[in-house]
Parts: sequence; structure tokens; C-alpha cells
Amino acid sequence: MTTAALIDQAGNISKFRACPQQGTTEDFSNTTDKKVYTTGQTLVLDTMSVKVLQGKTLIATYGNTYPEFGHGKRLYFGYSGTPGDRLEISFDAASKVSFTTDYLHRPATYEFYDIYGNHLATQGFDGIPQGYAVSYTANPGVLIGSVVAYTTEWGFLDNFEFSRAGIPTLVDDAQTKYVNQANFSYQGDARDEIFVVSEIAAISTSSVHGNGGIDTLRLNTTGKVLDMKALGDGDWVQKAVLVIDGVNYNTYQHSSLDVEVLVKKELTVAVTNPKAVGTGISIAGDTDIAATGPVLAQAGEDLFAQDSALTSSAVPVIPGGIALHTQGLGADPLELHHVNDVTSNLIELSKQRIIVVTSQRYVDRMAELVKMLEGIVAVDSGRVSELTQARARLLQAEASRSLADSKARDIEINLRRMVGERTLPTLPGSQYWEMRMPELSWLLGESIHHPTVLQAKASARSADMQADAVRSALRPQVNWVVSKNTGEDIYGRESAWQTGLTLSWSAFRGGSGRAAEQAARQRAQAGWMGAEQQVQDLEYRIRAANQDARSLADRADLYRGLALEPESVV
Repeated sequence: MTTAALIDQAGNISKFRACPQQGTTEDFSNTTDKKVYTTGQTLVLDTMSVKVLQGKTLIATYGNTYPEFGHGKRLYFGYSGTPGDRLEISFDAASKVSFTTDYLHRPATYEFYDIYGNHLATQGFDGIPQGYAVSYTANPGVLIGSVVAYTTEWGFLDNFEFSRAGIPTLVDDAQTKYVNQANFSYQGDARDEIFVVSEIAAISTSSVHGNGGIDTLRLNTTGKVLDMKALGDGDWVQKAVLVIDGVNYNTYQHSSLDVEVLVKKELTVAVTNPKAVGTGISIAGDTDIAATGPVLAQAGEDLFAQDSALTSSAVPVIPGGIALHTQGLGADPLELHHVNDVTSNLIELSKQRIIVVTSQRYVDRMAELVKMLEGIVAVDSGRVSELTQARARLLQAEASRSLADSKARDIEINLRRMVGERTLPTLPGSQYWEMRMPELSWLLGESIHHPTVLQAKASARSADMQADAVRSALRPQVNWVVSKNTGEDIYGRESAWQTGLTLSWSAFRGGSGRAAEQAARQRAQAGWMGAEQQVQDLEYRIRAANQDARSLADRADLYRGLALEPESVV
């Protein structure tokens, strides 16, 4: 996990970055496949696939090995006995790949390729029977997709590790932070934040520290219990109902601590205030009985202890629940849409403000020109037409300035509607922004995680399951029925229990059942095709946007040179 606190020029911690390191490993210890794969065949595992480009390979053990890297099951390399064995090892996109060798007496070469098949690097090693480690880290924004290994004599490959840096997350003031990584300490600052936990089990070894502000707990999971009996003396008092993203939350505040709790209205809440029992509040989701649990048993006044379920340091509620930054591509499409709107409006606001300043300078120059021409016309009346043209230009400049100022005010109104009364971030005042173009390969690699694509794939999987359900409905159904009449007859006797088996089967439907199943399969296939189309559309839009951005940057450089050219003329 990589973290960094970004500090502005005034020395304030302005943003928070979290970049978890993700990865998979493979040492073949749990592999049961003993098949010998030859040229053209592919060995498929959960973590990787090995295609034999030339020669043979298999997974097995070998006794005559060296202790440093040789142990247990390994991938045979150069097994065919003839020089020139080549293995293509493919895996999920990774930023770093490493593995070890053993018993390789002859030189070997390893070629690394990105996810699009472009060659990245080649590493060569002399024969070292004792084994050696191979490691390659791609440049930022580049993802490794495969490794091609080549040797002239047999040996072994083992201990594969494929790691990938997570998506960086930037969080500003009054921001929601999603706590979903284990073995990590989440740090806030003196500003207002909300820490939201989606999976309590994922942070059983993590801690959260708000470091200032009003401490706020927000429970948005069901089937979980929040126990805060160890917070100290004081009472919990129910306050007003808040609406965030259309969801109603009951608010509870602590009398002695500057702490409040937001709880969904449909969740059960039990408040215990008598001093003899102990102050606390238990919140249980998806149940009618409020219970206590060890979630915050160790929590103190700061509410930020190990194994805590959900901790936060204060947040003013943002109208509509809109945030300036979101958790990368893990956000829902609506939230991403709002984020895009806010960001676009901020950039446009900065642009219009720069236009206002530039237009004002032009107005001042034209006003000075008009004043000079008025003095000239007072002496030479033949220059009246020039004065008229200058006055017209002055009016045009004033109109352009007023138009830009009006647009800036309209954008400010739109931003107020989106983010409320929060202080807008300081925008660059310079006309020259230091912007870096994002890596196209990284953007394309992340397109498969876009919420629209994930939604399309989920719909396709749902259609597959629906087709299975239609097929199951065509088969015979056996039901065991147990019944009893609770009433009594005229003599006061209850009826006996009755049980039996029922068999139902529509033996003949005229082909309608099979047609329904085929229709469901076709809908599922259409769903998968739609998901593929979504990926292709995203890739097209990403490539088009990247090309437009680079073209606009080049055009801006040309305009900059054109604007500076007159200044060089003496």
C-alpha cells in the first residue's frame, strides 16, 4: 500500500492518496494437473496460462535440485529434449512480474509484452544451475500481459508473482473515504471526512484515524452490529432526519463527546443511557432485535481502534451526496456522472475567469486608443473614421468581457446547486496549466472495470441464470407436502397430520418449453455481445478523447507561439 499526504503551498494537508498494491502468486503446490502439453497446447490455471509455442511442458516435482529455489512442484521448462523450447505465459494485467528458475545449465531469454502484445523488454541470463530470480517492472501506466520464455536446455520455473498498483484515489475536503483494504492505516486530517466501510471483514487488521473534526459514524451495511458502549460517560440523543442521496438517516448525537451517528431509518436502533448500565448505542442491520458485538469494543474517545467496523471524522452533508472526487472506477455510473459535471464546470469556470481578465486588458487598451484618437481628431478631423472604428472595437471588447463574466456567474450558480455552500477549490490563475496526458494503455486497461461494462456483464450473467431456470422448469418436479388443519370438528377433535409426495411434469408442450429456453439463451448471448460492444465503445471514446486532447495541446502550443511572436518584433 502506497500513501502520500499532498501539502499545498500554505502548508495545509490538502488531499489524501491511497494506492493499494494488488497481486496474485503461483507456486503450483495446489495443482493436480499432470498432463504433458506439447506444441500448440495451453496449460490453464486460475492465476495464469502457459501456451507451448515450441517443445513440451508439464507441472511435476524433480528430486535432483538445489535448495535455494528448487522445491515441490514446478513448471518444466525445455522439457522436449531438443533445443529451442518456447513458453508463452499469460496472466491478468500486472505492473510487475517476478519468478525464479532452477537447474538451468544453459542461457535463457525472457521477453515481456504488454496487454496489447507490444514488446516491452528482453532479459537474458547465463546458465546458473543453482537458480536465479527474474523480475521486471513496467513503466508507469503500462501493464504487462505476458512473458515468452526461451531456452536451449531443460530446467524449471516457479514462484510466480504478478502485482499491480491499485487506482490512486484523491480525496478533498468534506470527502467520503472508502475503507476496504486490509493491513492499512487510514489517516484523515483536520478537515471533515466520512469513512465508509463496505466489507468489515476486509479491514479486520486495519485502523482508521480521523485526526480532528466532528467524529461521525455512518453504518450502511446490513447484517452487521455497531457497538459503542465503550465511548465513555454521556447520553445518546436522537436528533433530526437527514436525507443523503435520497436515503433517510436517523441522527444520534452523544452528549459528552462531539460525536454523531447516521443510521438508515429502516435499521433497528437500541439506545442505552442509564449510567448504572453504561452509555452506549447498538445498531443492527436487517434484524428486529438490536444486539451488541465486538466491532468497537476497543474503541476509545477517538473511535479509531483496531478491528473497528466503521469510523469517521466529521462531515457536513453535501446536498445530493455529490463529492468532488470518487473512488476511481468503483463508483456507480450516476456518481461518476456527477463527478464529471463538477470537474467540467470547475475547468470551464477557470477558463471564463481567465477570459474575463484578458478581455479587461483588451478593453483597457482599446479605451486608451480611443482616448488618443479623440485627441488626434480634435486636431485632424480627417481621422474621424478611425475614431469610429476604435469606438466600435471598444464596444465589442466590453461586450465580450460582459459575456465571459456572465458565463462565469452562471457556472458558479450551477456549482452551488451541485456542491452547496462549500468553499470552491482554488483554481489555477495562470493561462498555462501544467497538464500531463494520461497513458493511453492504462486507460484502455481500466475500461473493462467501468461501471457500465460491469453492469452489462452482470445483466448477461443474470440472463444466463434465467435461461438455466427456464430449462430447470421443464424437468419433472417432486414436492413433499406436509399439511394440517388447525380447526376442530363438532366433537372438539383436531385433524391428523397429512403428508405426501406430488409429481408434476409437463410431458408435452408442443415445443414451447424448448423455444423459451432457446430464447433465453439468445437473450443471454445478446447480453454478452452488448457487454463486448460496451468495451469497444469505451475504447473508441478513450482513443478519440486522447487524440483530441493531444491535438488541442499541440494547437495551444501553436497559439502560444503565435501570441509571443509579435513581442519579439522590435
